[in-house]
Amino acid sequence: MRMLLDTNVWSHLSRQGLGEEFYRLIKRRSVNVVTAPASLLELLRTPQGPLRRESVKLIGRSLWTRLPTEAESEVRELVAEVARLRKGWLLSEPLRGRYAALASDWRHGIWRAARRDDASVIDYAKRHAVEARAGISQHQREQSARWRDEGFLRGLADTVACIDGTIGFPRPEDESWFQSQGWRPGTHVEAWRLEALQRIHQGLFMAKRPYAEPTTGSAYADWFETFVDLDAVSAKRAEFGELLLYEMAASAIPRAWMRWALGLVQHAVKKSSGNAVDAQLSTYLYDADLFFTSDKRFQKLLESIYPKSPIPFAVPVYLNPAGNLCSDIEELMEDAVR
Repeated sequence: MRMLLDTNVWSHLSRQGLGEEFYRLIKRRSVNVVTAPASLLELLRTPQGPLRRESVKLIGRSLWTRLPTEAESEVRELVAEVARLRKGWLLSEPLRGRYAALASDWRHGIWRAARRDDASVIDYAKRHAVEARAGISQHQREQSARWRDEGFLRGLADTVACIDGTIGFPRPEDESWFQSQGWRPGTHVEAWRLEALQRIHQGLFMAKRPYAEPTTGSAYADWFETFVDLDAVSAKRAEFGELLLYEMAASAIPRAWMRWALGLVQHAVKKSSGNAVDAQLSTYLYDADLFFTSDKRFQKLLESIYPKSPIPFAVPVYLNPAGNLCSDIEELMEDAVR
């Protein structure tokens, strides 16, 4: 069984001094705990020094399995579809040295620095994706206002019910841009594909800077160009966009669907400053079987979209932070197995 913990659970375990008890539980039950780099960065933003150090020490234990970043995982899904649909866009020789450098920094380097409580990595965590998170929050506020005016905003049950049938086409003011990126006028597609096209286009073609080190430039582009001729694909953006809109299988790029689906249902409940972080962490759910969170709202939203996902993701389980955390985790694991 693969277990993923929400960042708040790592914090609660550390705050209550239960790190060693949790470690012994996992060893005794032979559970595979998988850890998300996004949670590590969030824990590094903890303002209280002692809690930050204890939390990072716990999430950084060598027994756990460290997952790739969400950027690497999403790009690997894209690359696999490019290989299936346009094999000629692949590099004849992958840039293995660059890939190894990226992987080493994110699998080892940043974790070692975090365990040392290195000031530079704490500063990086505070700065990491600040603009992206703010952009997501602003986008959701603007979209909610627009949908409210259009009468589209609904309760959670109604929003979930329309996920399967939600089709998309560009707004009139955006149609020329979408046409330049592969949109076929007069057609419609699953709504998540339009959002995915905008986000992936930004990550691959607009935010790219010359590669320097894994923490600079566009993470999407850095991972993508280790396997694919990015210049060639950039010259064929409309063809790439057409593949994403009409040919790539939802089951092959589920993380793109997840970001859209979670963002959609987030509109149906009270807004939270944690929406952007939740969207980031949700992409890791495809790497686990159980996901424990102490955020009732997040668990409820994930549970609501679980049956709609193109492929299964980790079952979301609420963990009461006021309870006996380790005993409750063990009991909930047993319930899941049954």
